[in-house]
Amino acid sequence: MSDVAKIIGWNPHAFFDQLKEDGVIFRRGVWLPYQEHIDNGRFEVKTGENDGFGFRQTRVTPKGIAWLAEKYGKDDVPEVSAAVLKKPKSAGASKHN
Repeated sequence: MSDVAKIIGWNPHAFFDQLKEDGVIFRRGVWLPYQEHIDNGRFEVKTGENDGFGFRQTRVTPKGIAWLAEKYGKDDVPEVSAAVLKKPKSAGASKHN
């Protein structure tokens, strides 16, 4: 979701605050979308296990990117595929890049 914020021209922290204020997401350990937005195909929540610990991760679908860009973004948002957003960061990359 932070990548989507950057793509549509928002600071990620401000974007999350706005989505919370607008009733799109809520915090329960991690940011989760309200069921309405999952049902509308804008977000999906992935669950899994890593080293014996369960996790949840919110992902924005291509439909969600388009919806967020229309509602919150710039007029000139580039076309972004789901594959681009799921691209893993390189091992040497700093989390501040």
